[in-house]
Amino acid sequence: KFNVTNTRSKDALLCFRVFLCPDQWIPNLDHQKTSFIELDCFVQEVKAGESKTVERKSEESSVLMADVSTVEDIRNGVKEDTKPYCGCGWPRNLLIPRGSPGGMKSKLFVLVTDWNEDAVDATVRMTGNVAFCGKVDAKYPDKKPMGFPFDRKFMVSDDPKYW
Repeated sequence: KFNVTNTRSKDALLCFRVFLCPDQWIPNLDHQKTSFIELDCFVQEVKAGESKTVERKSEESSVLMADVSTVEDIRNGVKEDTKPYCGCGWPRNLLIPRGSPGGMKSKLFVLVTDWNEDAVDATVRMTGNVAFCGKVDAKYPDKKPMGFPFDRKFMVSDDPKYW
């Protein structure tokens, strides 16, 4: 969870792009950007002047594949296999990197943008496992390229005070 404030005078539909990266200094920022892992991308409304805590469960992540029914679940009546399987996205157990035996410090990077400017159609939200494959029978809902903002060369100083 993280806090956000809408300083605008009107309600905002915001796109939250959430990344995880190792908490280590790599002098070459253009190389360090390859260490960022996209954890989620979602849209949420924040009212004018509102400060709120945005909270998301990992199961809701846009980069995860949908739950898969096992043969045993179907046989035991626990789940019905009624929708077609989509193998798009990460398995749930691979969302967070394993790290190392001694632990691994990391940083959360959240980029917030205006969904009305980013969306192909602002009425279509980033819901379900759309981050890698998009929506079924529809255009990819986001105008920004996959991997944004890490899809481009960094044009900043390599000085650690900017990190």
